[in-house]
Amino acid sequence: MRIATSTNLVSFNPDGTKTPMIELLPLYGREGFTLLDLNWCEMMNPASELRTDKWKQYVATLASEAQTWKLSFNQSHAPYARHIGDHSLDQLMLRAMEADKLLGVPLIVIHPLASENNVVNDNVEYLKPFVDKAEELDLRIALENLEGTGEIHQADQLLELVEKLQSSKVGVCLDTGHAWMSGLDPVTEIHTYGSRLWATHIADNHGEHDEHLLPFYGTIDWNSVVHALKETDYQGDLTYECMKQHAHLPPSLKGEAIRHSLTIGNYLLSLS
Repeated sequence: MRIATSTNLVSFNPDGTKTPMIELLPLYGREGFTLLDLNWCEMMNPASELRTDKWKQYVATLASEAQTWKLSFNQSHAPYARHIGDHSLDQLMLRAMEADKLLGVPLIVIHPLASENNVVNDNVEYLKPFVDKAEELDLRIALENLEGTGEIHQADQLLELVEKLQSSKVGVCLDTGHAWMSGLDPVTEIHTYGSRLWATHIADNHGEHDEHLLPFYGTIDWNSVVHALKETDYQGDLTYECMKQHAHLPPSLKGEAIRHSLTIGNYLLSLS
């Protein structure tokens, strides 16, 4: 296992704005991260350059910055809609997959959508074009456990969806925060996923809200989580999705926050 972070770790600002990831790569590199999860959710911002015909230039700049700062991309996060029937972001999701191919990103995390009917069967139909695209691009998809009404929370449901998609390119991303706030033990979920667990979103909370905190700032038993990953021979990374931890920090403290995040991550790795 390695420690990684979403590019959104320090993207939130006290004034409510978000710093684009293209501006943050040098900061992560200077402060010691070497492995990043590209947060293509940036495409959900109507003003994002990634929504324009200049998106390939943006991707080329990401590649250049990564080379300069000796950064690698272990995974990415697709933009997401919420409910079955909403196809407003489909083309941007496909664009994110194409960008991953250009950058050599091996895996993209995708959200199944909420449904008032059969959530598994509805998502089989919804996800099929993205699975086809993944097979075309030789890109892996990790479907994420979620926390909202009508969404897929539990491992058995997510594994049923993976099975019905019938593709060697589809596995699972465990969001520890989503599991914990849904009343699920991440350790049990890890053992249930087994070899289908390909990626993580590592975040803590106090069991009620999706707080997106660093490990040990909530109530998840991280020693047990790391040991479960070791016991199941997890082959992926520990990838932070902890952007709310630093949402109110002054910009001058972001570097220190990144270093602190790495210290916690290295401690997590030592537990294995």
